[in-house]
Amino acid sequence: MSPQTRTFLYIAIVAVIILILGGIAWFFFIKTPQNSQNGTTATSSNPFGGTSGTTGGNIADAGAPASKYEDHGKYYDIDLQYPSATPLASTAGAQADAKVVQILKDFSTNAAAGFKSDSGLDSLTAEDIKMQGLDSGRKYAFSDTYQYYSSPKTVSYLFSVYSDTLGAHPNSYFEAFTFDAKTGQKLALSNLFAPGSSYLNTLSSLTRASITQQLGADGDTDMISSGTAPSADNFQDFVLDGSNLVIYFPPYQVAAYAAGPQTVKIPLSQLSSILNPSYK
Repeated sequence: MSPQTRTFLYIAIVAVIILILGGIAWFFFIKTPQNSQNGTTATSSNPFGGTSGTTGGNIADAGAPASKYEDHGKYYDIDLQYPSATPLASTAGAQADAKVVQILKDFSTNAAAGFKSDSGLDSLTAEDIKMQGLDSGRKYAFSDTYQYYSSPKTVSYLFSVYSDTLGAHPNSYFEAFTFDAKTGQKLALSNLFAPGSSYLNTLSSLTRASITQQLGADGDTDMISSGTAPSADNFQDFVLDGSNLVIYFPPYQVAAYAAGPQTVKIPLSQLSSILNPSYK
């Protein structure tokens, strides 16, 4: 084989390898959508251009960066985030989008203000500071994060709130917001169901059975019964994720703190007979 032929073959082989590697890179990094926050592949789509049902996707999934707010004092740290825009801009209009952003911002900042007030941070005595170790670098802390979910007819945001007042352990809770995709109207749980339906009894039965199974021998019958009783307050933290109604229970509502929060996902198909036709 002549030197010219060997050189030509070498160049051809290198070119083929580059093409193959380029194709692989295109497939994994361009063609396949990624969740930029947690690296998971998006597996479902929604009419607003993001992905639905991915946890921790508070920035990429909503298609807009998070707005952040920080307040750092000598004895506390506050770190907040809330959406800077929502998919409602394209489905319900700019005015609806701005209104929802303000609702979410107000929740986040008002919760932080309540934390500062309730914690008595402005009236700490020298004895308080010493007893709580604040003079040794310990700090109160308050923060929140949010997740975005969508269904064909709704947009939902779930805030997870963390509060540490240096007690036995930090506390956490949820705050959920669901909006009609066409109007931007904030929806109560009752709006999802037909007027006069016994939806609370249905949700009570379904969630009680699910949580009992989830917790198994570690479950406390009294806590589960109380936390899933047919009261609207027990099911206020809900989102619509694709074709599912998802209900979140914070620590202490249905189980001890050590068991953590509990989540129940109910296919809307199981609720079809009592759903409001607008949200079927």
